[in-house]
Amino acid sequence: MVTRQKNTQTDGKYDLLGEPLVNADGDDYEYNLYKTAMRNYKESPSAGFELLRFGRVINTDHETLVPADAPLWMTVNYPGGKGVINLADSSIKKFSDADFPHWTGWQMVDDDSDSNSQCNSAIIKKLHEVGDFDNQCGKLICHFPFEWEKSTIDIRFSWLKTGNEEHEPMTEADYAKFKSHAEALCFDSGALSSDRLWHFEPKSFIRHFRKCSWLDSEVIEKVMTANASKKNKNALEGIKNITLEYYADINTIMRKYNLSDANRICHFLGQGAVESGYLLSMQETSQQQIIVDGVQQGGVIVEASTFNETTKLGHWYGALKAEKDNYFSGKKYNSRGGYITGSYSWINGNCGDVDAQKFRGRGFKMLTGLNTYSSYWVYRGWLSKNDFDKYWWDDPEYKKKNSAGMKKKPPKIGNPQKVTENAYNCIDTGGFFIVCFKSKVLKIMDEDKIGKSDDDSIILKVTKNINGADKGIAERKIATKKAKEMIDDEV
Repeated sequence: MVTRQKNTQTDGKYDLLGEPLVNADGDDYEYNLYKTAMRNYKESPSAGFELLRFGRVINTDHETLVPADAPLWMTVNYPGGKGVINLADSSIKKFSDADFPHWTGWQMVDDDSDSNSQCNSAIIKKLHEVGDFDNQCGKLICHFPFEWEKSTIDIRFSWLKTGNEEHEPMTEADYAKFKSHAEALCFDSGALSSDRLWHFEPKSFIRHFRKCSWLDSEVIEKVMTANASKKNKNALEGIKNITLEYYADINTIMRKYNLSDANRICHFLGQGAVESGYLLSMQETSQQQIIVDGVQQGGVIVEASTFNETTKLGHWYGALKAEKDNYFSGKKYNSRGGYITGSYSWINGNCGDVDAQKFRGRGFKMLTGLNTYSSYWVYRGWLSKNDFDKYWWDDPEYKKKNSAGMKKKPPKIGNPQKVTENAYNCIDTGGFFIVCFKSKVLKIMDEDKIGKSDDDSIILKVTKNINGADKGIAERKIATKKAKEMIDDEV
C-alpha cells in the first residue's frame, strides 16, 4: 500500500509519502485473499473477495455485500504519520488504471489553443525547465488538431513560410514540396478531421492499455478449438457460437481473480477448455454402460443428462425418480472399454447414490461432489457454515456408508443446477476452484516461464492439482500451448 501527495514544485507530479506499507503476510497476501474474505466477510465472502481486490464490489448484478456497509480497514501513510481508514466508505472514490489516474503521472495538456501545429503549452514548457519532461512525456495526454487532414495543412503549417526564432523561412518551392508530401500522408477520417483530438504517446498508451488483458472472442475461440479437427465444420461453428455467449464472463472472472498475466490466463483457459468440453458441456453427461462379450464398456450418451436443467428441465437432473441414472453411482467405462472412474456415491462428501447424481460435475472447472459444492455455496453467500458440520465425511457412520446413522450434519443444497443457470456462475466456479478451493494451483501457474514455453511439467502439475490425475493431459497441453501461442509475448 502506497500513498502519494502532490508535489509543490511541479504540476502533475505526485511523490510517494513514506515507505510502502507491506501486508502482514507479504508476498502471500494475494494467495491468502480467499481466507481473508472467508474470515472477514462471513455472510458474503465472494463479494468480500471483490471488496478486498478492488476496494468495492464490481459485479453487482451477481454479488451483494452483506451487510451492505461492511468495512475494509487499511493502514495508510499521511503527512502526519500513519492511520487507518475504511476504504469501503462510499465517500472514498475508487479508481483503476482505466481511469488514467493523475496521481500516477497521467496529465491532460489543453493549454495550447492555437492551430499552428507548434507546441506552445506552458505546462510542457515548465516540464522542460525543471528537467522532468523526459520522465513525464509518456504520460501526457495532449489536445491538438488532427494531423492527417488535408484541408487544414495550410492552417497548421503556413507559418513555415514566414519562419520564427527557431526556423528559417521556407521558400515557396520547398513549402510546395512539403505540402505535397503531407497531403500524400493524409486520409479521409470523417468527423475526426474537423476538430482537436486527445493524443497519447503511442508506446506508453499501448504499454498501459495492455494491463487490461481483456481478450476478444476470437482469441478465446482459438484456444477452445485447439483440439478440434479443422475438417469438422459443425464442431468449429458450435464452439464459435458458444464462445460468443461466454467470452465476456470469462474476461470478467479472470479480472475478478487476477488471472491477468499471460501465464495465468493460458493455464486457466487451457484447463477450462478441456474441463468444460470446450464450453459446449457445462454439466457432466452420462453414458449408457453395456456389456459386450462379457466386458463393460460405454454406449451412447444419455440424452436426458444433456438437457439444460434451468431452461428445459426446471430442476436438477435426477430430482424425479424417473430420472435416476446409475452412471454416477457406478463404475464408468468409455466406449473402448477403458476405465474412467468409480462411483461418486461416497467420495467428495457425497452421502449416497442420490448425491452422486445430484452433485455431478458442473461449470467451467466441473465442480463435483457435495464438499466442493458446499464450499462454493458458502463462498457465494447461498449457504451458511452454521447450517452444517465441518468434515461430515469423518463421521464413523459415513465411513460405513450409513447416512441415516450419521451424527454429523452434512450440508443441504436443493438447487445444484444454480451453477449453470447463467454464464457468470459457470465461469466463476472455475475461478473459485483454482484460486480459492485449490489455491496451490495459482502458485504452480506462477512458476511457469514467460513466453511460448515448451516445458510440459507445469501443465502436468496444474492438471494433477486440479483433478488429482493426468486425465486428458494431451488435450490440456494442446489447449494451453495454443493459449500461449495466442497470448504470450515478451513485449
